[in-house]
Amino acid sequence: MLHEEPAFMAVGKLTKGRLVQILITLSVLIGAFIWRTFTYESDIVVTCRMDKPCQLRVEGELVTVSRKENAAYYTFSPWDEHWEVEVNGKTEFQAGMLLLFTNDEPRIDLKIDQNITLKLIGAP
Repeated sequence: MLHEEPAFMAVGKLTKGRLVQILITLSVLIGAFIWRTFTYESDIVVTCRMDKPCQLRVEGELVTVSRKENAAYYTFSPWDEHWEVEVNGKTEFQAGMLLLFTNDEPRIDLKIDQNITLKLIGAP
């Protein structure tokens, strides 16, 4: 008669050390999940088709983005000079407004104050 080993570990073979290891691993995973859940901040994404002016809120301030026909730049008004903007293009601050000079690209992505992504789509 052959003796077969069970395919699973018996409960009696679960040692205290192994149980502690499982509980610590589980605690770390639950802690990481809870931390990520409470610290998560989603970015705001705004898409503007530039056939007409577009508005968005930056730190509670209503900002209008516009582009005059055949102009080589976008105008952001009003604009606080302390707001940060990341963009592949040249920016210039003038008397309460920001000018964004582009190379006539059909689509431009900007990052404003680290949490707003603005997608500007040129007029057809």
